[in-house]
Amino acid sequence: MSIDDIALVIANIQPKDAVYLTKTVGGARELLSMQYKDLSALGLSSTVIDRLKAKDLYERAEQELDFIEKYRVRPLLYGSPEYPKMLEECIDAPYMLFVKGDIDFNANNKWLSVVGTRNNTPYGISFTETFIRDISKRYQEAVIVSGLAYGTDSVAHRSALSNNLQTVAVLAHGLKTIYPVANRSLASRIIEKGGALVTEFPSYVQPLRHAFLQRNRIVAGLSIGTVVVESPFKGGSMSTANIADSYSRDVFAVPGRINDENSAGCNNLIRNSKAGMVCSLADVEAVLGWEMKNKQLEIPLFEPALEGSDKVIYDLLKNGEKSADQLIEESGLSAGVFSSLVCKLEIMGFVRAVRGKMYIRL
Repeated sequence: MSIDDIALVIANIQPKDAVYLTKTVGGARELLSMQYKDLSALGLSSTVIDRLKAKDLYERAEQELDFIEKYRVRPLLYGSPEYPKMLEECIDAPYMLFVKGDIDFNANNKWLSVVGTRNNTPYGISFTETFIRDISKRYQEAVIVSGLAYGTDSVAHRSALSNNLQTVAVLAHGLKTIYPVANRSLASRIIEKGGALVTEFPSYVQPLRHAFLQRNRIVAGLSIGTVVVESPFKGGSMSTANIADSYSRDVFAVPGRINDENSAGCNNLIRNSKAGMVCSLADVEAVLGWEMKNKQLEIPLFEPALEGSDKVIYDLLKNGEKSADQLIEESGLSAGVFSSLVCKLEIMGFVRAVRGKMYIRL
């Protein structure tokens, strides 16, 4: 890494263009020393060339270098040994990452991104906490990646820390800022516990709307798989899932009730075969090929946040399979109501029909 590389980042050209151009001409120094006409011959627009030839470019780069040295930030250049190899495989990988923390990005392949809505529910919180706890029981080397946002992201980071797992927060801004402000102490704990804060933005960049979508590709790219806990049809988590799918990474989604807005995105991912349904850690292990140290969980993964007649049917199956007739009799429901409810529970992944009209709970 050189001052020229930092200057190229500050010039703010597209990451894949920066990677391509430096490979083509031999490096950042060579690119930045080229004449206007030669840069134009490479197909660059006048706007991009103006940024590359800005008079104060190196002055700003020096200021950034001062910040890096003062706060012990690690600048990781694309192609360097320390740069995350999983991210390097992605077509739009950042030219440089700014890292606060000492984590080794290439120590193992047990990196998993856990994302979801900012407006998470008790159901989502319960799943996230228990899922990460179960990961820690089997794989202490695992790393949980998320985006430091409110909701699921915060729960994922805190759960990792409470279970002595390293966790990485990918930021949509420079390292002079922590957003949201309420997560400053969480960010400090992430670093203290061996994790890291990661961003592709120079220190002075403030959080802007487009940067959060840009950030999501790093969340997806760092990990072998992405788990979406809760998400409406639209939102950052769906963006992350779609990006992970475009990278040919495994995507998992937690099913929810069909009329629950916070599960609409997850259910849609499963319906369209963009995500595998995850009800337990075993579902992830089977797809990713992680070796199970224990064949069964010590306790059930989580209790679904069911209510009313849904919960009655689920609870009646606690001690083993029962027939439809038994469930109708013991629940006091009519056959029509029972049929509708058990169908819903099957779609949600909580109940499964086995031989005949027998049912088991999952």
